[in-house]
Amino acid sequence: MFPDHCKEVSLKRVLFPLTKDKIEENLINKSAYKKTKFMVLNNGNDWAVVSIQKPEGKTLFSKIENIEIISLPDSTKYVEDPKIDVLSPTKMLEKAEEMGTKTLVIKGKFEHISFIHEEKMQPVRVLEVVPPEPPKLVELVKKVLYSGNVNKPVKIVPDILDLSEIAQKSGKKKIIFPCHSSGLKGDGDSLYLDQSPEIHEDSDELVLIGCDLSLKIFKTLYKKEPEFYNFCPKKKILEQSQNIPTITKCCEQKEGHERVENVAIVPWGATAKEVEEALLDILGDVDAPRPSPQ
Repeated sequence: MFPDHCKEVSLKRVLFPLTKDKIEENLINKSAYKKTKFMVLNNGNDWAVVSIQKPEGKTLFSKIENIEIISLPDSTKYVEDPKIDVLSPTKMLEKAEEMGTKTLVIKGKFEHISFIHEEKMQPVRVLEVVPPEPPKLVELVKKVLYSGNVNKPVKIVPDILDLSEIAQKSGKKKIIFPCHSSGLKGDGDSLYLDQSPEIHEDSDELVLIGCDLSLKIFKTLYKKEPEFYNFCPKKKILEQSQNIPTITKCCEQKEGHERVENVAIVPWGATAKEVEEALLDILGDVDAPRPSPQ
């Protein structure tokens, strides 16, 4: 359980013991603000969380008709961490798992308070190519999840394809990569298609490590067929079935994202917004974005 927004959560300091009977006795028929759906109760070092039911209406306050106990002090912990955005279920659950508790109340960034209760991480595979490092797509996914715009706690499962290792294993004297700015290097001489290098060696002396577009460019420039390793993340992903939601990138994806079953493909130079939309799509949240603060 995770509130849609921290504005639904009210903190109430109390003097009564945080037991089920005492909570019901002291809350039912008391007034609550119209936007309040949950109450975090505190007595000394004890914390509890309840949901409240009250009649719909236009008045600012109405009486609590019923409550549901979400957690009592024996299963509830409290922490203050100004680095945590309490709108991010991923960040909240990471902290709850770190502290080993089913229910965690957090006073986080901007002193906002919320809680997370008995949630589970949804794994999402991120297939990325390095170098450059750190893996940009992994960092973008993390940024989106920590922003609070994805309404599910997500565990990133990185799947990193290291082209430098592939180059080293090729055993070729010359390695041709698509782009000089990537920082890619092999054990031998490294050449880059975007620099249009002169190539005089026989084809068995070199290997092209790239994608279908790289191969097309090579054939156009040099009129011959090289030994070729295709590292296209999209191609690799779609060659096998994915049992968890997956996100990767492709240079042929110009903007937005493409979805194939539970796989989302974003552009090679994807923006955080494109990654966010892709994640919402494969996680099934595209029609349920988190409400904006009011």
